[in-house]
Amino acid sequence: VVYTIRDPRDLCLSYHHHSRLFKYEGFTGTFDQYVDAFLEDSVLYGPYWAHVKAAWDRRHLPNMLVLFYEKMKKNPKAEFMKLSKFLGVDLNEEQIDKIVQYTSFHEMKKRDDHVINKGDAEIIMDLQFAKAEGGFFRS
Repeated sequence: VVYTIRDPRDLCLSYHHHSRLFKYEGFTGTFDQYVDAFLEDSVLYGPYWAHVKAAWDRRHLPNMLVLFYEKMKKNPKAEFMKLSKFLGVDLNEEQIDKIVQYTSFHEMKKRDDHVINKGDAEIIMDLQFAKAEGGFFRS
């Protein structure tokens, strides 16, 4: 199990965008209302704290690796090396560098239109909202 923990403030902001972007969530309230719902564990993929605690309590198990999103952004190479070791795949430095490049925000943003199958995009996503608000990968 690979579990990634993200700062709840950043997660809430990103998830707010996600909740307005995807039609199945269809959130139309204000950001303040969304923060309240997030804090009250009333969002679809909650509750945040209980979820993180369940993983954190298992962090010492041999089949569990906990990574932190902020560390992955700050030093992706080191974090991918940890992941490689945990998975037992023994990637070399060149392979890790390619993964770091391919998973960089810049490269993922270039693939923004590949998040959803093209035929399903208009069914699943609010495409006008996506265009106006920077797509799936915003910043």
